[in-house]
Amino acid sequence: MESQRLKLFFITIIFILLSSFAVKFFAPLFLGIIIAAIYLLIKNKDKLTKKDLIVAAIMSSLGSLNIIFIEKSLLAIALFVIIFITYLGAVTVFKNFLGWDKLLSKNWKKSLIIAIALGLILGFINLGGAEIKIKDPTITPLLIGLQAGIMEEISFRFILYALSIYILRDKEKNIVDKILIYALMTLPHAIAHGFDIRNLIGAWIVFAMPLAILQKKLDLTSSITTHFIIDLIRFVCLGG
Repeated sequence: MESQRLKLFFITIIFILLSSFAVKFFAPLFLGIIIAAIYLLIKNKDKLTKKDLIVAAIMSSLGSLNIIFIEKSLLAIALFVIIFITYLGAVTVFKNFLGWDKLLSKNWKKSLIIAIALGLILGFINLGGAEIKIKDPTITPLLIGLQAGIMEEISFRFILYALSIYILRDKEKNIVDKILIYALMTLPHAIAHGFDIRNLIGAWIVFAMPLAILQKKLDLTSSITTHFIIDLIRFVCLGG
């Protein structure tokens, strides 16, 4: 167990370092995430089902709509592939070690109510006291919110949560294990945004940790829903 914990510690450090480079150049971080996803998918390929492929395709399509229709960029293909592979890599791990795909919990109604309520609260906190006024009434904020919620929750959090589960073999023995899991689920994503240290700590406490807890304690759909609402409120009220 100590060797597994040490391995998770070094993996966490590696992804934190890759995230620090991502402030200027995202390629190394994405490469690291894709390598991890492919590795996990290969190791747990026997758990892959047709349903997983369909859900991955739907998630990837929804997460790419902004780049397809608004930005009109071929980067949509890359984004589709990243979401697709990271979802499959993660979901096969959860099915293997947790016994379910973590997509939607059995008590999904309660989970979604919590996710929506938290999204509204954090969404208005994110406005930072700015005047609540609709600045962009178009479909753009909706598509940007979908992209951020789906891509970031799957490709920056879901896959790294799965990686920690795989390394520890779903054996959280003590508080150190929990800290390492949450660190891997939150720090790379927060650092990649390029915040200064003060804003980084604030964003980590107010946004990253609640989203990670939602995903870990409830399901992926809950964290995507909350993340989507936060960004939707931001882009509707503050614009791009």
